[in-house]
Amino acid sequence: MPKRSAGHVAVESWLSEVITLYPAFREAHPTICPEDVGSMGYFGSHNLFVKASVRDSAYSDVGLALEFYRSYNTSYHDPKKYFDSFTDIPQSEFFPCNTSGNEFVNTVRMELYRHFSGDDAGVTLTPEGYVAYCPDGYFWLSPACRHDPSSCIPIIAAGSLANHRPLLKLAGLQSSLVLMSSLAMKGSRGNGWIIDAQMQWATAYGFPAAIGIAASWDLYVHHAAVLNIAPRRMVFPRHVASEWEAGNLETAGEDSYIGKLVSLQLRTAAPQAAGSSCAKEPLRVKEKKERSFWGLCVKSDSGQEGFRPI
Repeated sequence: MPKRSAGHVAVESWLSEVITLYPAFREAHPTICPEDVGSMGYFGSHNLFVKASVRDSAYSDVGLALEFYRSYNTSYHDPKKYFDSFTDIPQSEFFPCNTSGNEFVNTVRMELYRHFSGDDAGVTLTPEGYVAYCPDGYFWLSPACRHDPSSCIPIIAAGSLANHRPLLKLAGLQSSLVLMSSLAMKGSRGNGWIIDAQMQWATAYGFPAAIGIAASWDLYVHHAAVLNIAPRRMVFPRHVASEWEAGNLETAGEDSYIGKLVSLQLRTAAPQAAGSSCAKEPLRVKEKKERSFWGLCVKSDSGQEGFRPI
């Protein structure tokens, strides 16, 4: 008799990051692989966010729109005066850049950063390959402020949800730009998900950034604790899938499919709760060369199965 599952339902499962691995896992483990029964009804976002009070201050002062990526180019603007310094945040709240498993030491991603940015000074060659160069051991500095760290704006890459204390401390700062990571799950350790995109954005657009990976920050924009700071996502050039596939991450990140996973045992124990047998993993359907969307197989009231976008 198969072992009974301890849990039967997992909501808000970010499947875009493992969409190519999910079918393979199901084939290798058909008796334990959970079933995707459909979208949560919304997408996830990997992006930078800036809070309302800082946006309003910059716009009322000089008409500077801080939700627009070009507003951070120091050749034309002085965005730093609206932000705190990364030195205002205790280093104890961050992982050292050389922490095993963090994206700063992901040699594949750092080599791609060096290749597409041409920023040789932003990386260090080790016997294993290129890793990010962090002058203080905790923050990577972009070319726009590397000569003067005091002019850098802190970007906080996501960490664990297990400790909300630093998030509340963030709300008390004048502000930091915040990278929301889909991999920051309860009890997990953040690894600076898509931090290489932040590095490419900063270098490509003259952004004065000091990027660090927080050890215990909860950065979900819809979390009740951040509603009072009203974060708004920054606008970057529209996502170009072919460039991201090649490692050029200068455009915006792609929205992520978020699904509901249920145990296979649930279909037998509660078939109405499990949903249609047609509702399997989402499929990415390409309309044009640079555009795609997610869709699911669905069953109508008459029992006819078909495909619809989500």
